[in-house]
Parts: sequence; structure tokens; C-alpha cells
Amino acid sequence: MANEKFNSKAKNNMNLESNQKELLEISKKRQEEIKAIQAQIAKQKHEDAKERKKERELNDQKKKQIQQDAVMINQEKKFIIKQVEMQGQEKLNSYKKEKIEKSKSHYKERVAQEQEEITKKQMELSELERAESELIKKLQHTQTVQKQAFEELESALKYSPSK
Repeated sequence: MANEKFNSKAKNNMNLESNQKELLEISKKRQEEIKAIQAQIAKQKHEDAKERKKERELNDQKKKQIQQDAVMINQEKKFIIKQVEMQGQEKLNSYKKEKIEKSKSHYKERVAQEQEEITKKQMELSELERAESELIKKLQHTQTVQKQAFEELESALKYSPSK
């Protein structure tokens, strides 16, 4: 029995050693697994960091592109505004020029109309002067005739037998 106890203790010691070796191996495997998982986590963090960096760069590129597009759009708007202003100025200049031309044309028409009226009045005046001259001649002729008739009457009265 003592031998059996010894064998049993020896078996237990061997089982214990075997169990300790197994535990040690399991512990080593777990350590390796933990290291592998940590390495995998580190690798995943590194890949995530790379991806965030790529996304940040892509976002920066998109932001730059949007800013460039905004600058281009603003330049185009300024160009369009300048064109519209120039067209407005041209229309204004054209309107002013047309207004000046109309004023000149109206002035010329008025001057021509006044000149025509002056010419008409001068013709009327000439006609009146001619008529007046004829009337004066007729009056002078009539006066001359009356003077002659008066002189004849006077002469006839002077020589008349009534005295």
C-alpha cells in the first residue's frame, strides 16, 4: 500500500507536471494568440489610419476643387456682369445718341418750317408791297387826274362868262 501511495503520488506528480506543461503550452499559445490579436489590432489601426489619411487627402482635394470651381464661377459671374454693364452702357449711349439725333432732326425740321414761314411771309410782304406800289401809282394817277380836272375846272371857272 505504501507503494501504491507512492505510485499514486508519483502519478499525481507526473499528471501535475503534465498538466503544468499543458497549462504552460496553453498559456504560451494564449500569449501568442494575444500577440497575434494585438498585432492584428495594430495592423487594423494602421490600415484605418491610412484610410483616414486617404479620406482626408481626398476630402482636401474635393475641397480644393470646390474652391477652384467657386473661384471660376465667381470669375464667370464677374465677366457676365461686366458684359451686362457694357451692354447697358452701350444701350444708354445708343439711347442718348438717338435722342440727340431726334433733337437735331426736330430742330432742323423746326428751322426749315420757320424758314418756310419766313419765305412765305416775305413773299406775302413782297406781294403786299407790290399791291401797295400799284395802289400808290393808282392813287398818284388818280390825284394827277383829279389835279388836272381841278385845274381844268379852275381854269374853266376863271374864264367863265359868269363874271
